[in-house]
Amino acid sequence: MKLTLFSGVFLGTTTTMLSSSWFIAWLGLEINMMAIIPLMMNPISQRSLESSAKYFISQAVASSTIILASSWNWFISGQWIISHTSDNFSITLISLALLLKLGLAPLHFWLPEVLQGVNLQMGLIISTWQKLAPLTLLIQISSNTGLKPILIFISVFSVLIGGFGGLNQTQLRKLLAYSSISHLGWIVGVIFLSPSLSWLTTLVYLTITYSTFVILIELNSTKISDLMFSWSKTNWSHSKCILILLSLGGLPPFTGFFLKLSISNELLSNSLISMTILLMLGSLISLFFYLRLSFITSLLLTPTNLLIKGSWKTHHHSNLLNNLLFLFSIFLLPLSPLMLSLSHISL
Repeated sequence: MKLTLFSGVFLGTTTTMLSSSWFIAWLGLEINMMAIIPLMMNPISQRSLESSAKYFISQAVASSTIILASSWNWFISGQWIISHTSDNFSITLISLALLLKLGLAPLHFWLPEVLQGVNLQMGLIISTWQKLAPLTLLIQISSNTGLKPILIFISVFSVLIGGFGGLNQTQLRKLLAYSSISHLGWIVGVIFLSPSLSWLTTLVYLTITYSTFVILIELNSTKISDLMFSWSKTNWSHSKCILILLSLGGLPPFTGFFLKLSISNELLSNSLISMTILLMLGSLISLFFYLRLSFITSLLLTPTNLLIKGSWKTHHHSNLLNNLLFLFSIFLLPLSPLMLSLSHISL
């Protein structure tokens, strides 16, 4: 049953990403949504059922808006082709629906609550794989000039909400949800300028987010207080946790800095100075709670930890893929000139 459901999740996303028709893209989104909801309810608990219901309502509203707007575009222009969408009202509705699916501010209300109610494995899927299909559709319609002010507002607002929303959090899953909102705000901010760069930065974001969730799964940590005891579980994962948090915050010389550096460079080259300043200010707020997490993980040890004897010798060996992705998440910055040159090659 799980294999069938995961196959549906994979099939729905790939169908949407490879589709050139709004109807087929909508069908792929529906297949994906109906397949992932039973997975979110496992194991069954009050929190998982509540999160599944919230996820279903938000995604169903977005999907309904997409099929309604694309039908209206067909009625006006007679076209179902995504690249031939010309009606401004339809494009605006579709873009808002896709932003709701991505969980960007001010349509982010469902994301922190849903991530808090599921386990870390499902949180990993929602924060990475589930972003690909709506982001692909958004990139395809981003060339419409009428979307530019909307995307700029959504980008800045998402980075600020992601920064301020993460300050008061004690739950790691909610904190990662606001981190996702902030990072996607950066990516959306450059979609209308350079789709190829947005794909490259999306790949960097997915790599870092994947490594972060894998490390938290190894440490079995869901609260900030759990990180204080992470050294007693496995020294290697403890060290990786500190490094990946700094990279996620965008601190140089780690890979996360490349995401902000490349996007800032593109915005400044297009004279969007005010937008760049606001994005940087929002990222400084996010960096504060990442530094706080790193400080807690590396320096704060309670006296009760001294009673733990021998458990620090337990080693957890990650597989080769996880270790490679972790290295990419940390030390990919020296390759940034090569990646930036590749981003200027049209897809």
